[in-house]
Amino acid sequence: MKITKHMAFVICLAAVGCGNERDDVEVKQGDLIGYGNCPPFNVDQACACTDPNGNGQCAVLTPATRFYANLSTFTNPDIRFLNDHITSISVGPNASLMVCKDPGYTGFCGRIGAGTIINNLHEGLGCPFGFRNFGFSNVCMDDTITSIRLDPTSYNCQAPGANQTSIFLDPNFTGDCVVLDVGTYRAFDRNPPLSFVLGAYGLKNRSISSLKNGSGVYSIWYNNIDLGAPSFTSVTNTTYTTMGSHDDWISSIQVLQNP
Repeated sequence: MKITKHMAFVICLAAVGCGNERDDVEVKQGDLIGYGNCPPFNVDQACACTDPNGNGQCAVLTPATRFYANLSTFTNPDIRFLNDHITSISVGPNASLMVCKDPGYTGFCGRIGAGTIINNLHEGLGCPFGFRNFGFSNVCMDDTITSIRLDPTSYNCQAPGANQTSIFLDPNFTGDCVVLDVGTYRAFDRNPPLSFVLGAYGLKNRSISSLKNGSGVYSIWYNNIDLGAPSFTSVTNTTYTTMGSHDDWISSIQVLQNP
């Protein structure tokens, strides 16, 4: 029986606080958020910086890109520079982040909740050893983050929209999950261009164990990257509490509208 396949944990919760946030760092102006050296960003975006408290070089993470599967190979040099250099992060109230130490959402991972500010990823109990702080504060992921997934809070894995499919790391719709819009997701560790073509799907390779198709879409699952055979075509408006012989099998996936 599969219990878990990841080491994800809560870095900090907005309701609890991170223990080192500063109320004077983030300034909201209308629907835009200001944080340190970050350019003003929207409530469904986030900003990551190379130094504490929003200082150093900063870049905005957007839902248009969403799957930053490998910062070290990102085309945009401002994003690429963040690889293994992120020390502070501010997340808008309409987004959350999954951050991982290795490409393709592998290695040690943690979630940063909506509306959370972490002013210094190098502070907190256990940081000298790189261990978690039991969820009460942040963790020592300073200068270690290589992959990031931005999840809009409007996306609900348990109730995907008509034109969406949600994928889960564990059976029975549990564990880390991602809502996918219509598109082609060709490789777990590939950065997407526009329209989510050729990009990652937000979970590590061959890790999907349950799935939900919305009422207006079906999905085709592929055992290899780049839509490589063999494949399986799932049924529209259908839930898969387990994946049977396709458990931990998917390397690329298409979400397609019904004909």
